[in-house]
Amino acid sequence: MGRRENIFEKIDHLDNVIHVLEATANSHYNPNDKMWNVLLKARDRVSKPIEDEKKRLYKEVEDLDKEA
Repeated sequence: MGRRENIFEKIDHLDNVIHVLEATANSHYNPNDKMWNVLLKARDRVSKPIEDEKKRLYKEVEDLDKEA
C-alpha cells in the first residue's frame, strides 16, 4: 500500500472514532442515561483535534499529488 493510501486509511480511522462514539451512544443508550452524555461529550472533546489532524492529512495528500 502506498503512502497516499495509508493517509486515507488514517483519515477513515479518525472518522470511525467519531462515528463509533455517536453510534454507541444512540444505539445503546438514551438521553436519560449517564453513559449517553459521557459518550457524546467524549465525541465533542475529540472532534476538534480529529478535524485538525484530518486537515493536516489532506494537506499531506495534496502535497504528494503536487509532487507526482
